[in-house]
Amino acid sequence: MDSETKNYVDARTEATRSQNEAQFARIMAKLEGSPTSEELRKSLTAQRNWIVGSAIALFTASVTVLAFGGDRFDSGVAAATLAFENSEEAREIADDNRKDIRGIKDVLEAMTENLRAVVAIVNRKDE
Repeated sequence: MDSETKNYVDARTEATRSQNEAQFARIMAKLEGSPTSEELRKSLTAQRNWIVGSAIALFTASVTVLAFGGDRFDSGVAAATLAFENSEEAREIADDNRKDIRGIKDVLEAMTENLRAVVAIVNRKDE
């Protein structure tokens, strides 16, 4: 190998080495600005705690809504049962009233017939 080739290869090797060192320096600068593993662990712990807290809050809200809905449903069932019982009682009272009215109607018809008979007797006496 002649000296000219040797100088060319040495220059190319030195240029490549300089480029690699510059690139390595850029990578190291970027790594120095990135968070450490401890910082990443703390960040992940905070995120995990936030997610768990949100899940607990969502679960609590869901249970509250279901409990409120269940209470409203039970109240509705109780009101419907009471309304049905009241309607049955009202039906019985209406049937009793219907019977009483029929009895009063029969008495009034009998009284009307008796009054007509009395009026007929009075009219005959007047003639």
